[in-house]
Amino acid sequence: MADFNSSLPIRTEANGDAAVKVVDGTITSQVLGVDASGRVTSRIVASNGDNITSTVAGAKNPVDALLRDAAGVVFGTATNPIAVSLTVDSVGDEIVNYDTSAAIAGGASDNHDYTVSVGKTLLLKQVEASGSGRAKVEVQVESGVATDVFATQYVQFNSTSTPNMSVLFSSPVAVAAGVRVRIIRTNRDNQAQDLYSTILGQEV
Repeated sequence: MADFNSSLPIRTEANGDAAVKVVDGTITSQVLGVDASGRVTSRIVASNGDNITSTVAGAKNPVDALLRDAAGVVFGTATNPIAVSLTVDSVGDEIVNYDTSAAIAGGASDNHDYTVSVGKTLLLKQVEASGSGRAKVEVQVESGVATDVFATQYVQFNSTSTPNMSVLFSSPVAVAAGVRVRIIRTNRDNQAQDLYSTILGQEV
């Protein structure tokens, strides 16, 4: 019978019946290596043929690389800094809660309360208050839900020449869900006046 130019397929019955090597198509001695854990080791090569290296950092191996601009100049220097665009933090819900009370008598006080929404935490950042005459504001936070026990966080007074009061927290005050923020507005003038306040922050 004449020879027939064909290939013979491999049929196996169980895993491991046939062991196959993956090699370079031209240089068959270059075999793909698999380590004892079954992982394949590979190299990242630059366009000039040099290996791209990495440095061990704990459980990671960050790649050693330089960022360059379109002209090939390295970023991160005083003359070629990396451009950074800052945007306003949009995480959570912005809270701008305004309240006013008319004709508060001299020496009397009025409360502006805000209750933090269910399932949220208020990051209290700022309180603004104002009156046409002398006034005082006291910023308080309740100790828990409906306890009616408040701790003072800040007190500020105004004057007739500077009627506006601005309380800005360098680190936001975290207020739990269902807890009240209270602004006590006190008229320190000798006649009735309208008093105004705004609670600002983010609920996350």
